[in-house]
Amino acid sequence: MEAQRLARGAQEKYQKTLNIAYQLFLKYGYEKTSLQMIIKESGGSLATIYKLFGNKRNLFQKVIEQENSDFFQSLAEHFTQVEQSELCLQDFLIFIGKKLLSEIFTPETIALNRLIFVEGYNDSELLQTFQVSCVDKILSYFSKCLETYAKREKIYIQNLQEDAKFCIDLIVSPYLLHSLLDSNYIPPNNEETERIARKAAHVFLLYLQHNKETL
Repeated sequence: MEAQRLARGAQEKYQKTLNIAYQLFLKYGYEKTSLQMIIKESGGSLATIYKLFGNKRNLFQKVIEQENSDFFQSLAEHFTQVEQSELCLQDFLIFIGKKLLSEIFTPETIALNRLIFVEGYNDSELLQTFQVSCVDKILSYFSKCLETYAKREKIYIQNLQEDAKFCIDLIVSPYLLHSLLDSNYIPPNNEETERIARKAAHVFLLYLQHNKETL
């Protein structure tokens, strides 16, 4: 990580700049947030930003990477916690489903995702950053957990990556596009999150059963 290779003072400036840039990007959007606005809030200088990030576009990319890293770290802790527990596959899917929904559909995450997709329309590398730093990591971790359950409960999994993606899509995809397009979108409450996670788990288990029966 860039911040870890810097001297302590530079690390603090790096992190402070990232945090302030993140808040300003969310509040004003990418285009309306200038480096001068970030400098005013951070107390740094244009030279420091150029030295640490190169330009505003690279700074925004580092913001995406950091926020996705924080998001994934939180989610990974839940994955590890459940993987080491005695929960059956259905309860695991419900638990992780609720955590995914609660992490993804916060006002801050929704706002950042909207920015990423708007700016990514003209800059595919930003979308690639989002794909690698978030989507691929979630899919990889979920696949490993699914593999653990397949061995533990002797469940037939035809294709780990494909089936893991299908399950994640069941949980998230029906609501993600709505959250990006509707400026008045209201994230699901606890009761709705529970219902969505249970429904997705039920459908996924039926899907696995169908695959087993068609062998």
